[in-house]
Amino acid sequence: MKANSIFSSTRSDNEDSWMSVSDLMTGLMMVFLLIAILLTKTASDKFENVSEAVYEWDDSENKIYEALYYQFKDDLEAWNADIIKKTLTIRFKSPDVLFDVGEAELKPHFEKILYDFVPRYV
Repeated sequence: MKANSIFSSTRSDNEDSWMSVSDLMTGLMMVFLLIAILLTKTASDKFENVSEAVYEWDDSENKIYEALYYQFKDDLEAWNADIIKKTLTIRFKSPDVLFDVGEAELKPHFEKILYDFVPRYV
């Protein structure tokens, strides 16, 4: 059987073959449409999960910052320290209070600060 006779537009005995091919193509299109819809749904679900995780992370960061600020707000000025909200770190701004120049041992004043700071921070 020749391809011209299967796909011809004239009426003949091969008209049933043409319908089979078009039904097959319609079925394939429906399968690909179903796959596209399923992939879109899966991507949408993943996006929602990621969005929820980002929201929870941001909320947790804010709660940690608020807890740190509440715990140390009265001492930050005396210690010459800041709480950095973006990194959730506490930075002591006066290096001359920490160590003597060329020394590895903490100054007694800073030791007192650390004895007060560490248990509350943990």
